[in-house]
Amino acid sequence: MKRGTFFIVVLLLLANCTYNLRHYHKIERKDVIIVSERVGETIDAQEREHFGLFLGMDDFESARLYEVEGDGYDVEISAGHRRFVAYNRSPDALLILREYIEDFEVVKDSMPVFEKKWGIVDYDTLGQPITRREIEMNMAPKRGWRTWLVLTGATAGCVGSCLIFGAPSLQIDVPTDYDNSEDVRKGLINLGSTAAGGVSGWFIGSELDRRKALKMIKEARKPRVIEF
Repeated sequence: MKRGTFFIVVLLLLANCTYNLRHYHKIERKDVIIVSERVGETIDAQEREHFGLFLGMDDFESARLYEVEGDGYDVEISAGHRRFVAYNRSPDALLILREYIEDFEVVKDSMPVFEKKWGIVDYDTLGQPITRREIEMNMAPKRGWRTWLVLTGATAGCVGSCLIFGAPSLQIDVPTDYDNSEDVRKGLINLGSTAAGGVSGWFIGSELDRRKALKMIKEARKPRVIEF
């Protein structure tokens, strides 16, 4: 492959390895959400401390959740003389938060069970859960690393087996004896290597896509200052 062609291929790969940001565009707010009667419309400092919500915010005073078009919610936090807004576009965000608050006394003593139930795999800056489902929704299935590494792995496995063991001769007629047993052996090796390369590429690519999506979600959820 010529050097110029190689760089073009690399650029195309990078250009296509983009992630789905549609869940994290700023959306117009609607009404205030009452997550639970235990906290009402506004989560105050005492409630925040009791339930362990919105971690990492110094001088926390209060927080309010707002409905948005689509999944999730916006949370507006007052801390000191500043106000922050953070976006959460997880389709299960409200359900998880509501159950967490309503059944807090039970959940706090069985957190691993709660996390397993909802598929919680990580947490953002504010301590809000990130689920496996949300990560999968924000992975680009047709343009991520997984697709390209499956193709690359399968191709590498095929080419590698041909270089090491030789390529089987292609014949249209079906053999009636075992004269072509060597070609059959080479063909099976080639097929197995191709499959193994593709499967390896799928696992490696899936993990790279998962990490990229997780990083993107955490970045998008960071609280932003909206007023001094």
